[in-house]
Amino acid sequence: MNSKQIRGLTVINIADGTQVGTIDQVFLDLAAKQVVGFSITNGVGPFGGARDNAPTVAASGVHSLGPDALTLDDVTAAHAAWVDAAYGTLVPLDDVVGRRVMTEGGLNLGDVVSLAFDERSFAITRSRFPRGSSRPTPIFRSTSSSASGRTCWWWKMSPCRAR
Repeated sequence: MNSKQIRGLTVINIADGTQVGTIDQVFLDLAAKQVVGFSITNGVGPFGGARDNAPTVAASGVHSLGPDALTLDDVTAAHAAWVDAAYGTLVPLDDVVGRRVMTEGGLNLGDVVSLAFDERSFAITRSRFPRGSSRPTPIFRSTSSSASGRTCWWWKMSPCRAR
């Protein structure tokens, strides 16, 4: 599934057949190269104001992810799995999309347009860049420069190939 398709997807709780809300944010574990959780929103507040947030749920608690909905066996259990889990560095999808990516060899790949991930394992499988180019299985590493205050995202491909 492409990360552009996930935001706004309906979330259904199979346990009681209710719509919990829609996917608002996707959380990534960059070290594990996979999607690990989803924050859910139940819509726009009064007068178009702040949204009321439903629980964040672990990807491990997802029953199924399809083109029309994400289904959970039990939203309470999926939230408990999120709270009890130990993850590596968690990053919201919004912090990756739009970031400039450089290879370790100094090649500017451009800004990340979207990520693709497997609907069953939630493993990140591809990164899409401008003009339709994509790269397989990204390994991101971030570094911060205290002087500039900016975070750079680096791309490492395995195995490395000379250009």
